[in-house]
Amino acid sequence: MRPTRLPKFSLKRQYTAPASTSYASQHPPDSWTNVPPSILAKKDQNLYLNPSHPIGILRSLIHSSLSSYTSIPAPSPIVSTYKNFDELGFPPDHPGRSVKDSYYLNQNTMLRTHTSAHEVDTFRMGHDRWILTADVYRRDEIDYSHYPVFHQMEGAD
Repeated sequence: MRPTRLPKFSLKRQYTAPASTSYASQHPPDSWTNVPPSILAKKDQNLYLNPSHPIGILRSLIHSSLSSYTSIPAPSPIVSTYKNFDELGFPPDHPGRSVKDSYYLNQNTMLRTHTSAHEVDTFRMGHDRWILTADVYRRDEIDYSHYPVFHQMEGAD
């Protein structure tokens, strides 16, 4: 039996953060701003920290089986484009930098597209054996296998 395909929804419209939000005052909107309020509202859900949510249960199982690893608390998902791309060696023309693929609060600030945005800082803190779980954000069209907010786990040994 073939899986049922859900209709695709488009997120192609440009969005501006409401001027009343603290995001707008801390990260003034510009021509790159494309984060809809519905995505910003998900920023603080942290489902991976809920011990009764399936994501939280899976995280707990993985962390308990890797008990010799330091569990790194997830930093804020709001990062600089430098942390998300440049510091990791992404070239200036990398497709992930596109406003069609990533959520930007402004040209220099965005929602992380991967947990690797925190990798360099984690190593700089002196951790050499660690695991980090966090929400990540990408401007994917919603279908049966894509959603713009998802969870990623990363570690190093």
